[in-house]
Amino acid sequence: MSRKRPFSYEEFKQVYSKVPRLCVDLIIQDPKGQVLLLRREEEPSVGMWHLPGGTVLFREEVEQAIKRIAQEEVGVAVRVEGLVGFIEFLNEERGNQAFHSLSLAVVCSIQEKISRTPKRQFFKVVPENTIKEQGLFLEKILSGRWKDAACDDPNCTDEDCLKDSAA
Repeated sequence: MSRKRPFSYEEFKQVYSKVPRLCVDLIIQDPKGQVLLLRREEEPSVGMWHLPGGTVLFREEVEQAIKRIAQEEVGVAVRVEGLVGFIEFLNEERGNQAFHSLSLAVVCSIQEKISRTPKRQFFKVVPENTIKEQGLFLEKILSGRWKDAACDDPNCTDEDCLKDSAA
């Protein structure tokens, strides 16, 4: 779905090369517990699977951003169920520029059915070509380890989180 950009790429670089960007990522599950992923159509990470998500705009309430992004990216109305954790992208690359984004991962419910397309699928297991940070986070969500999903160690593996949570 097309969306209007709040500012140009030059303005984006000017702002977000200096401060982290706040985003929301939507965790939408079907009745079988599978998670909705979209295939990226633009840089960065063209062709990779990702959670629907985007930037919280200036003076936009987080819940409004979630609802806007659900409409823009998926074309559905959502109900916010709750915050699960966060996903941090410390070295997000766009062209030759590095950025730092922080995404609030939010579980959302929907009333309508979402049709599957080649660019929009529900997954029970995280596909290999998923954006790395989201993939690690989703593996914890899909395995039922919700409380471990917000691990803040960017080098963490599932085994590390299991050891930490058992201690």
